[in-house]
Amino acid sequence: MGLFLASASLDSAFSGQDIISAIPAWAKGIFAGFLLICLLIYVYFSLAFMAIGKKAKLQNPGVAWINPIVSIFEISKMHWWPWAMLISGILVVYMFALVNPIVTAIIYSLILLAFLVMIVIWHCKTFEAIGKPKSWVLIPAALAVLSFILPFIANALTALSIILLVIGAILYAVFVGIAAWSKK
Repeated sequence: MGLFLASASLDSAFSGQDIISAIPAWAKGIFAGFLLICLLIYVYFSLAFMAIGKKAKLQNPGVAWINPIVSIFEISKMHWWPWAMLISGILVVYMFALVNPIVTAIIYSLILLAFLVMIVIWHCKTFEAIGKPKSWVLIPAALAVLSFILPFIANALTALSIILLVIGAILYAVFVGIAAWSKK
């Protein structure tokens, strides 16, 4: 009988309606605002990379709506091996995660770092394909790298690193917009 009562109280405590009603209204509002901002960013970059795809004369520039990185990959005309490296590396990491977590974390970090370098190269080639300077990619990338290094130097620089990361993201969005909708 006691097990049944415990089970019944757990069922009522974890029913979906009770959990949602337990969340304060301000938290729901923040979450809804966050989702709206993410949707607006997705729409902006999809429209921008669709316009860049049209400038680069892609056969199907609308592929940017699936994922803008696919447009970047197609415009840059780079090889497919970084995708295979990322997928196989993640599979290997998950297979060996329990054996040696430290080595696994190092391997996973190196795979992600190599893939991020490839994304920067793809961006450079994409901007080059439509006649825009590579520095439009390298400046935000350098700010992002600096923002990840600063907290390791001193904890006091963490706020500065966040500011640099936000500035880099805004610069990137501005440069992509200029590249997409400028007349030249």
